[in-house]
Amino acid sequence: MPLTDDLVLRTLVALDPFRWTWSDRASAPRGVSALRHRLERLRERAQAGHAGRGMGDVAHLLRLVDPARAFGAFPDVPPLAGRHAVVLAHGPSLRALLPSIAAQRDRLYVVAPLRTALQLADAGVWADVVVLADAAAETSALSLAAWQAAPVAHRRTLQAQATLVTEPLAPAGVHGGFAQVRAFDDGLGWMPADAALPFWGSAMLPSVCLPLALGAPTVAIGGMDMGATHGRAGRTWSGRATRLDPKLTIALGLLEALGTALPGRFVDLSADAIVKRGFQAVDVPGLLARPVAEGDRVVHPRYVVRAADALRSLVGEADRFGEIVAGMAATASRVCALVAADDRSPELASLVDEMEHAWAHEPGCRSALRLLQPPYLRALWQLREAGLTSRDPRASASMKARLIGPEIAGLEGAYRQWLTVIRDAAGAAGRTRTIA
Repeated sequence: MPLTDDLVLRTLVALDPFRWTWSDRASAPRGVSALRHRLERLRERAQAGHAGRGMGDVAHLLRLVDPARAFGAFPDVPPLAGRHAVVLAHGPSLRALLPSIAAQRDRLYVVAPLRTALQLADAGVWADVVVLADAAAETSALSLAAWQAAPVAHRRTLQAQATLVTEPLAPAGVHGGFAQVRAFDDGLGWMPADAALPFWGSAMLPSVCLPLALGAPTVAIGGMDMGATHGRAGRTWSGRATRLDPKLTIALGLLEALGTALPGRFVDLSADAIVKRGFQAVDVPGLLARPVAEGDRVVHPRYVVRAADALRSLVGEADRFGEIVAGMAATASRVCALVAADDRSPELASLVDEMEHAWAHEPGCRSALRLLQPPYLRALWQLREAGLTSRDPRASASMKARLIGPEIAGLEGAYRQWLTVIRDAAGAAGRTRTIA
């Protein structure tokens, strides 16, 4: 089956490690086995590195959400209108691109994450679409600080001219003043399927995928350099030796997955950026010589997303996790008791196997553990990657129990504290008049 834009986007959404639920609706479409295999490997690497939103992130982000806000929903955004789609990041090569971008601005449909959009504004280039999407409290705080530090005139121009596409837990301190705000489903399931964009924890992927969803025949990127002074050896499009920033390995893998799944669709405008498989090096005149979309997709607003409703939905999701967490904690407590008593009976191995199987295969457990982020996950991944199970003589049940038991046994108390934060936010939402 040939891969289409829609199939690729749905597969990226389905395998997103930042999804909060692992239900049947999140399964990847059939007929995309090679792409799915590649994305599953990227997802496993992300999970091994504790990628996902932990309780601390959610607690912080909820304090920044305006429960009175109502969002229009993606894909109700400005059409391409015969323009060439360009997605810009703020790597060092962006500076060299700016003169040609500015000279051809009327022929370009510019999409940029928030911090890049602010740098573009400093050069007098205004994005058509600004994307605000940060998985962690740290990066969300960086976006908010950059916005607050920007000149007032720049903020007002962006608020009036650009459409802000945001995931629902973005800080209200940014999106509150934009005239056009559109939300996309970042994995919580608050919106219908056609309002979903792949998230994977940063603004980069939804920014690149948005033009695809709008029907762009070619998507150009610029400023996505990904170079560093250390890391895996690589080269730039201009042939210069460089290194891949270790923090951007998964981001590069996602771009290359897109490029190889949809060959000929993606170009890189930055000669000093690291080479990306499936992409072509093209300058701005070369991009402008390519075909544009023959007709724009016409999308009419059909629904809005109310933050108050979303928060109440989140409470319901958290309540479902409660029984799962309580069951895991009870099993882990029994594991701890057996280890403390130096009990070598088959029960210990059986319970550890049960916990491992639940974490690896049961959707609710996977969601709960990813959300709660117990520290033992990295150690458990290292054992699994080495092919060790609790019945393997190289990794005894008691060894694994010492990793698994105490961490899981303490989850229920942490979960209850997290649930309190969510309930408080939802309670505030229930007392607030919704602003359309």
